[in-house]
Amino acid sequence: GARKLAIDLTECQYCDSTFLGTLLALKRTFDPLGGLVLVRPSAEVRRILAQLGAEKLFPIAEQFPPHDMQTTWQQLDSHWEKEQSKAFKQTVVEAHEELAAAGGDLAARFRPLAEAMRDELGK
Repeated sequence: GARKLAIDLTECQYCDSTFLGTLLALKRTFDPLGGLVLVRPSAEVRRILAQLGAEKLFPIAEQFPPHDMQTTWQQLDSHWEKEQSKAFKQTVVEAHEELAAAGGDLAARFRPLAEAMRDELGK
């Protein structure tokens, strides 16, 4: 039932392409509902976004926007067996397909990788 999503990246020191693609997928999901915003991304994350040409893809806020949402935190399980599952691999492929679909430099950089990953997953 969530309509808005604010992701606090203050403590995030690194984001890889899978994380960035996942953010794009979340943005695509939440934009029609109310939006996604990255809150206080660290200098390191801002640098990575700029290096990849993705800094203009996300709205960025220096503080949490005023809202009437309840904040809910959920610890996610992390198990090696799950990470090796086909579902996890599918998620990684989809994250890279989001990057390829973003166009511009991101598409040029990630489309060949996304295609190769999709081919490998299909084997």
